[in-house]
Amino acid sequence: MKRTLILIPAFLLLMNGVAFAQFPSRTRSPNPAVPPALDTTKADSKDQERFDLNFPEGGTPQMLVDAINKKLKTPINAIIPLESQSDLIPPFSVKQVTVEELFATLEAASQKTVRYVTGTTIDVNGGKRDQYQPQSVASGFRRQVPGGAWFYYNTELPDFRQLPERICRFYLLEPYLKERKVEDITTALETGWKMLGKQAPKLSFHPETKLLIAVGEPDQLQLIDQALMQLAPVAARSEMSPKAGDASSGTVPDSGKKR
Repeated sequence: MKRTLILIPAFLLLMNGVAFAQFPSRTRSPNPAVPPALDTTKADSKDQERFDLNFPEGGTPQMLVDAINKKLKTPINAIIPLESQSDLIPPFSVKQVTVEELFATLEAASQKTVRYVTGTTIDVNGGKRDQYQPQSVASGFRRQVPGGAWFYYNTELPDFRQLPERICRFYLLEPYLKERKVEDITTALETGWKMLGKQAPKLSFHPETKLLIAVGEPDQLQLIDQALMQLAPVAARSEMSPKAGDASSGTVPDSGKKR
């Protein structure tokens, strides 16, 4: 009887051990969008190459990869998604680091907490109040296997509630067309948007009313206001310039007769 009492707990303990071995517990990352970190203990020997790097003005992920490859004997391979190619990496200067150490440090420095709009409540007076939820975000380079290609990721999502609205504005160009063509004005505007790295809004000229119709974001249309402001003095001089036979000019046209 005593043996039975002793063997039953032991048998149950053994079964618990087997069950635990078959169904191990799993832990989930608090932010599933962040890719898992690479086990640096299995890093390839070529990844141990150390270098100095000065990145004084910062830049895009591709600019960083190009700067690193200039320092290494064996360039690294990196994949950057299209939606992240305009991301900015802050300036830095490091000495005697490996690629693994540099990317891990930059990733840690990028971690922050942002607030996203999750909903809107309306009170009894009709007032609106946005509801926010904090979210930890990060960006950087990681890879899935030692010696493999690096890939850039960014878990910060654009806030869809903060997307700029599109508006429509009308600009009377008649005063500005006495010394130039419509194409001259629109070409100058397109050059300005191109130099700013912004997409040009939709433009359409209505010949009957001499109206330039523009549809875009408010900051895009500000460039039109600035351009017409610079052209205003020229248009005003053209309007005030005396015409032949105009009595206000103080001159009388020569009739061809001699007194």
